[in-house]
Amino acid sequence: MERFERIRERMKGENVSAVMGLSVDNATYLIGAMIPSQVTSKKRRVIAIVPEKKEPLLIIVGMEETFARQNADIKDIRVYQEYVEDPIDFLGKVLRELHVPGKKIGVELEGLNAKDFLKLQRYAQEIGLEIQDATEILEAVRRVKTRDEMELLKKVCRISEETVQEVFSGLRPGITEKEVEAEFIRILSAKGGEVKRARFGSGENTAVGNPVPSERRVKAGDLFRVDFMGIVSNYYSDIGRTGVLGKPTPEYKEIWARLFETHMHLLDRVRPGVAAAELYELYKRDFEKWGFPPAPMAGHGIGLLINEPPVLHAFNQTELAEGMVLCVEEYHIIKGKMGLHLEDMVRVTKSGYELFSNIMDTSTLLTIEV
Repeated sequence: MERFERIRERMKGENVSAVMGLSVDNATYLIGAMIPSQVTSKKRRVIAIVPEKKEPLLIIVGMEETFARQNADIKDIRVYQEYVEDPIDFLGKVLRELHVPGKKIGVELEGLNAKDFLKLQRYAQEIGLEIQDATEILEAVRRVKTRDEMELLKKVCRISEETVQEVFSGLRPGITEKEVEAEFIRILSAKGGEVKRARFGSGENTAVGNPVPSERRVKAGDLFRVDFMGIVSNYYSDIGRTGVLGKPTPEYKEIWARLFETHMHLLDRVRPGVAAAELYELYKRDFEKWGFPPAPMAGHGIGLLINEPPVLHAFNQTELAEGMVLCVEEYHIIKGKMGLHLEDMVRVTKSGYELFSNIMDTSTLLTIEV
């Protein structure tokens, strides 16, 4: 499979004999499915291993064996019994079978607690293995999306933006923020998705960084916004949209025009070879010109997590590459008063970008007539 080929190619450069994913997102990436109880129980270890030559293998708790055999792309499945066998002890036995003494093995150390790492280290020393952190290997591979991932990201973005457009077009004075949230959930569910978060706020609540829908009733003249995150087959969308219920004030229109101008400056610079920090500096210069306080970042990658590498911040020299999917975003908040937010999902192409979130016209502030 494409992702295994990419990992093995990266392994050659790092001189490791196998790569092991343990976190929910990396295990899901390697397996091709999310094991349900890995999300809810830290004791139920899910360990996916990609050796340099042998077939990938999966270590999993007994109660998830049936699900794994039905859904996992990895067919070599090793099962440990919960409360009878410790998963790291079980892993130690499997590592002996791999026959890689005297070599390095890449382990996602961010997916291990200190207790399990010390135990795994003892097994590795007994076998003659050197443990190397594989977090960066997995991050580098996942930054560029496979064809299947790209299709899922396009789909979840499309139906998420359709949902936002439908909900916003139906806004009327008197509806509560919680009722708006319920509409987001209802409409996206009907389209085959799931809402992770619909951070909707109106009026003064738009000034909250991550607004939580409340019993506040939307009024004529209110600014409103949403930071919308949907899910399809474990892949996320993340788009930001802002509007006004009624006639926008000159201040709203001026702020939005500046946000949109900065947004287009960033998008026009998206292409392979451009460093994440370069995009952030462009954003920062614009915001300082407008007199807006810049945020710590101007966007991020997206996939099995809402916020994935590369993050567009001042210290990230990672260069964009064809096949990355980014969320480019700008927001301006005046505490206690208002906040406006624009966020789009884009794919990095050979010569620029492809806009995934292309349904709603964001060139002017969205206005809903009342």
